[in-house]
Amino acid sequence: MFGAVCIMADIITIDRFRTSKNLVSYLRAAPRVDASNNTIHIGRLNKAGRKMAFEILLQSVTHLVDGNPNLLRYTKHAVGKSKNKIRAAVVGRTIRQIFYILKNKEPNWFLQEGTFAIKKRQFERILVSQKIA
Repeated sequence: MFGAVCIMADIITIDRFRTSKNLVSYLRAAPRVDASNNTIHIGRLNKAGRKMAFEILLQSVTHLVDGNPNLLRYTKHAVGKSKNKIRAAVVGRTIRQIFYILKNKEPNWFLQEGTFAIKKRQFERILVSQKIA
């Protein structure tokens, strides 16, 4: 829940972004790309943009990969890349998924119903306790 709040605090409204690439770049998950003739160099992450959502998602990479078979498959095929590049790519792909979830107003394809129900109950308890306090 904390991660969702941080992400929405950085995004504010999804209507600000035309494409998922715009959102990925805004949340600092897009690498710098230098291209000249036939040479393409993918460098460090772009430091322009909001930092909080990227950092929160970066701390959750293990959980993101475990809960999404698409991301797990991606990490298995990313042989030869450094761990940090794989982690940043997982965060970028997660941000793209977040974009389409918010833009289309549909749940994630890989939503685990049981886990979602537990988290929803926990969130409702927090809301009730906040109203009493």
